Amino acid sequence: MSEHNRSERARRNGAKSKGPTSTTGKRWSSKNSFKTGLYAKTIEAFPKELQDHYNRIHKAYRTDYRPSDSIEDDLLAQMAFNRTRY
Repeated sequence: MSEHNRSERARRNGAKSKGPTSTTGKRWSSKNSFKTGLYAKTIEAFPKELQDHYNRIHKAYRTDYRPSDSIEDDLLAQMAFNRTRY
């Protein structure tokens, strides 16, 4: 098979690909390039072990700082989230 035919066939096959279509497939695909979580917006984007680490940090912050309202608790959650990413 000539190089031209091979590259033409590869081009046609590549045009057929539309990526994952199921909800599960999209969820798996969204995690393909996870490295640091630097741009993650939710803790669910993290692997299970990092979610557990986040929960431990957040619990420790709650114990140490004893937030008096939901705003302070949200700030502690953000601190724990930022610490988990590194």
